[in-house]
Amino acid sequence: MDDQEAQKTFSKARSSIGSSIYQWRSRAANSSNPIERARTDKEAEFAFKQAFAFCPYSPEAVFHFMDLLLNENPRRVHDAVLLLETCHELDPCNDQFTYWMNQLKNSDLQR
Repeated sequence: MDDQEAQKTFSKARSSIGSSIYQWRSRAANSSNPIERARTDKEAEFAFKQAFAFCPYSPEAVFHFMDLLLNENPRRVHDAVLLLETCHELDPCNDQFTYWMNQLKNSDLQR
């Protein structure tokens, strides 16, 4: 896809579905069923992967995906760092990705 605005739009839409439907449902107070929670977490991750594939330099898509990885049990800090390193390679001028990556690498979560 060559149209960057279209890529950003599709990414934003898919990321919004992942966070506002799947992730919300997984974290909702009434989601005490571990099977339901695992299913909705899996769907949220798939939505965020698709959003990332559409536009890997979209801070919104990356942030939601990173949030999911860091709030899973167990935390997937290494995966979040890999995600941010990929973003940094694709968009080295984006200070936000660099900041998040450095914060994670230097955090206690990494240890």
